Amino acid sequence: TSCADLVTIGNTSGVGGKLQASMPIGDGKFDAGKAANFLIRHAVKESEAICAYAVQQAIRAGGVIAQNGSGYQCALNQQKSGFNILISGTTDDSKLSNYLKHPNVGDIMGMKRGKDTDYVGHICMYCGDGNGWISDFKQGDTAYVYRKYGPGKYVVLQYSNGGKSSGGKIQGLCHN
Repeated sequence: TSCADLVTIGNTSGVGGKLQASMPIGDGKFDAGKAANFLIRHAVKESEAICAYAVQQAIRAGGVIAQNGSGYQCALNQQKSGFNILISGTTDDSKLSNYLKHPNVGDIMGMKRGKDTDYVGHICMYCGDGNGWISDFKQGDTAYVYRKYGPGKYVVLQYSNGGKSSGGKIQGLCHN
């Protein structure tokens, strides 16, 4: 499969709301490596405030139908697409710090500020060593939202192919 088979690119260098992943023909199982490669290739340096759109397009590039939503709710909605909650809680708990020592490529994290109901939150995907966490931009680590907005709640989801983690390898795909 080539990049042309996976991604339809608009007239922009970043995600910019103009990139759209086409749904590849396949068995409907999520390929975390392809999803991560989509984000690696299209992420910009600074947020364009379209994190959910970017992650949804990456999920589609990975081979499954992504659910709509904004930020934190978008992450939760991916349960309908075969993602399962691994952990959830508040950003200051030990479960999150332990998980962050060994995240898996293709894992999705949704974050939301504490009691602020107006803030839709943030969603990002882990794209492997050297790439870190990416949404519409390369944020590096998950502390982005915590540093910017303070403590809140989080959820981490991972796709399951019939009970097995998809794994996913970052290869030369889409690094033309």
